[in-house]
Amino acid sequence: MQLSIPALALLIVATFGTMAAAQDDLVKYGICTCFKPKYDASCCLLVKGGQFGNVCDTPDFGDSVQKYKNCCYGSGGTIKCKVGYRDPSHVWPPEDTYNCSS
Repeated sequence: MQLSIPALALLIVATFGTMAAAQDDLVKYGICTCFKPKYDASCCLLVKGGQFGNVCDTPDFGDSVQKYKNCCYGSGGTIKCKVGYRDPSHVWPPEDTYNCSS
């Protein structure tokens, strides 16, 4: 099967468009940890996130991440956060985490 260059270009654009649209349906959330001097789950509980080990999954990547950062910095901690994506149909928070959101 041979594709012409315009047909191939259209196929590539359509593929990336579909991938971008699928990502738009996902919920952005924070994957954060508060450390130094010591890992602390209290900031995760404050934002009603799900804590698994030393990592807190926040409900979103907006206000909850900012509140988490403020809490961590307020206790003299150092923070690391990155964005994650989850399917909105999945149970929140995940069942294998501990939380105070209920």
